[in-house]
Amino acid sequence: MAQNTLISFENLERVLLEYGKEVRNLYQLNLVHSDRIASGELLNSCEFNLEVNGSIFNVVLSMADYWKYIEYGRSPGKFPPTNKILEWIMIKPVIPRPDQNGKLPTPKQLAYLIGRKIANEGYEGSGDLQRANETLQQKFQNKIVNALSMDLGSYLQKIVIESGL
Repeated sequence: MAQNTLISFENLERVLLEYGKEVRNLYQLNLVHSDRIASGELLNSCEFNLEVNGSIFNVVLSMADYWKYIEYGRSPGKFPPTNKILEWIMIKPVIPRPDQNGKLPTPKQLAYLIGRKIANEGYEGSGDLQRANETLQQKFQNKIVNALSMDLGSYLQKIVIESGL
């Protein structure tokens, strides 16, 4: 546990570590329930860490770099990387539908068609991380306040003991 020279925030750190773990777990559960699992890379890459810099505490989630496209979606405009769509098609797997002539597109053609649709229409994100955070926010607001109260109480008790009051 990191310690500030003036006050120890052991209770706050414990609660923030618990929060990081619960957000990660709930986010992973949300990914599964919203069927956002292809290779499992995003699911398995999700980790959390508590960074403490003086009196600044940050719970940091790290995960595969494409998480933001899953979470927030993508606006229409730029054509997405076809090679990444092709990888996704092969892993998921995506079953192509025949065109008007009954012909099935090849995986490369399918990747192009999906990419074109994304470029033209975009796609909506899952919001799985935001839902996980919102679900746990109230529970942890109270826990954080209580942890800070306990840390401050310990600090005040230490001052009283050291000053001989």
